[in-house]
Amino acid sequence: QAWTGLSLQRARITTPAPSAPDTAGKELDHVPHALYNGGLDWQARPDLKLSLSYQGQTRYYLERSNSTGRWGGATTVNLALDWQMQPDVDWTLALNNLSNERAGYVWWDGSQRLHSPVEGFNVQGSLRVRF
Repeated sequence: QAWTGLSLQRARITTPAPSAPDTAGKELDHVPHALYNGGLDWQARPDLKLSLSYQGQTRYYLERSNSTGRWGGATTVNLALDWQMQPDVDWTLALNNLSNERAGYVWWDGSQRLHSPVEGFNVQGSLRVRF
């Protein structure tokens, strides 16, 4: 089974703050033009599912004058294995950010860019028991 999603957006300042009239027509900060995701799910056996997924966004401006450049664009790819060990016990193994994408949330504090990085490649496991 394949799935995908895409959101396109554009946000412009139509009525600027009186203190910043030059921002009229500029893009709002922190609004990427596109957000996207998708993936493939394969039910290999009744008790085993493999999933490959991706998600990402385009770069965005950091502040309302649009003068500090665009940042924050990234795409990550993940792989997951879901195994139903018993009718009420599931085990999941996930390999996240397979390409070790170095991305993160970026913002402007008025004088410099600040970065909050996402995790690089990582492995997660979970066990779910229903009772």
